[in-house]
Order: sequence, then C-alpha cells, then structure tokens
Amino acid sequence: MLAPTETVAGTRFKEGRRSFNQRKPAIQINHLGEHPNLGNAAFVANGRTKGFGSLAGVTVLATRYRNVLIEVTYLGTHPFHKPKPAPLPATKTTEAATQITRQTIKSLTTCKTC
Repeated sequence: MLAPTETVAGTRFKEGRRSFNQRKPAIQINHLGEHPNLGNAAFVANGRTKGFGSLAGVTVLATRYRNVLIEVTYLGTHPFHKPKPAPLPATKTTEAATQITRQTIKSLTTCKTC
C-alpha cells in the first residue's frame, strides 16, 4: 500500500523541479508552471525540441502521487503538415501527457500489491 505522506519521493520531486533545465537541456522551454488537479503536486513544462528531423512540440509533466514520482514526456509533430512537419501545439502534448499520468495514477490506486 502506498504511504499517503510526503517522503523521499516528495523531496526529490521538489529538487527535480528546481533543476529541470539541467535535466532536460535539449528542450527550449516556453512555459513552466504548476498543473492543477493532478496528484498531490504536479508541474508541467512545454516547449520544443529537435526530434523526427524537425522541431517537435514537447511536454514534460512531473507529478507526485503519494510517495511516487511520475514523469511523462510526450512529444510529436504534425507529420503531414506542408512544406515540412510542424510541432504539435502545447495543448495537444499537455492533454496527452495528462491522460497518461491520470491512467498511471488510476492503476496505482487500484493495484492491490502496490
């Protein structure tokens, strides 16, 4: 069973937020802020990174749920955009990262042996 109190994972989460740019140097950050209504605390960074041979839209979502740190990185492009692929907008990458995180939290919540 997951402990409901803030533990080492919570402390590492706070430290990780401060050092985000050091951990993800290839991402050009356009926005870094809190993500509401997700886990005990969540922070989201949106930007662009080199990927798929062109710039890609990227979201990194770090969420603390009880004593677990969940980090989801989601990036992509519009592959059929002409003349070359265009980065996915932050709304799309954030929505996808949020859905993945919510499903992970749901799995942790319903897990009998976690």
